[in-house]
Amino acid sequence: MKYYFKLFVLLFAAFSMALSSCKKFNTEDGPDAEVQDSLLASTRIILDVYGFSPLSGDLGVAIYENSSTFNSSTVYRDTFVAVTSIDMILIFDRVDVGTYAISLFHDENSNGEMDKNILGLPLEGFGFSNNPSIGFSEPTFSECNFDIEAGQEVFVPVNLIYF
Repeated sequence: MKYYFKLFVLLFAAFSMALSSCKKFNTEDGPDAEVQDSLLASTRIILDVYGFSPLSGDLGVAIYENSSTFNSSTVYRDTFVAVTSIDMILIFDRVDVGTYAISLFHDENSNGEMDKNILGLPLEGFGFSNNPSIGFSEPTFSECNFDIEAGQEVFVPVNLIYF
């Protein structure tokens, strides 16, 4: 069932991209502006987060566009969504061309922050794009980053980690 859901989402994304490229040109902006707008509209990140336990609370997602802001409060995009399934897919449309890294956490008690124990270790699930190995410190931007080009869809799977 999970396979068919992912296939449906990917086919839907491809279909919507094909429809967006069939727009009529706006003569005020010229055909080049319309083509660029169409490419931007179809540039997206498809984020697949899996391994939720328990199925409660929210998922907090932050997308960063450079190493100096990675895991800080300065984000390119962020969102919180209710956790409804063990495997969730989020689609971020109209993403600018560039290099990004994603950091996320399962906010089980919906308090808007990552809860930690007395040693500073997370009490809630978390994850990063590229699923880097987690040691005694958080991963770097270069371990988590990925590139996206105009008109491209990037599929980013993230396995949640719970201590």
